[in-house]
Amino acid sequence: MLMVPPMRDVIGRLAGERLLGAHFGMLNTLGGILTLGGALAVGAIYDGVDADALPAGTPWWALAGTVAAVAGTLWLWSRGRLFSPAPVSG
Repeated sequence: MLMVPPMRDVIGRLAGERLLGAHFGMLNTLGGILTLGGALAVGAIYDGVDADALPAGTPWWALAGTVAAVAGTLWLWSRGRLFSPAPVSG
């Protein structure tokens, strides 16, 4: 919920203030798909821990890996190494 207001601003800027409904719909669709995938992955990890198929620290390592991947992606993006959005005129 913390990312919704900033992402709405970013989507408006990246979309060039055109077709905002389509862009917000895509944002919400992708957010739902990612939430579903995350919930399935976390459920599978917890099921594996409960069945003693995975070590007890696996959920914490998965969380640490996710945070590290997001931090690395944001670091690369902030340096313009992933992609740079086109400047918005006006």
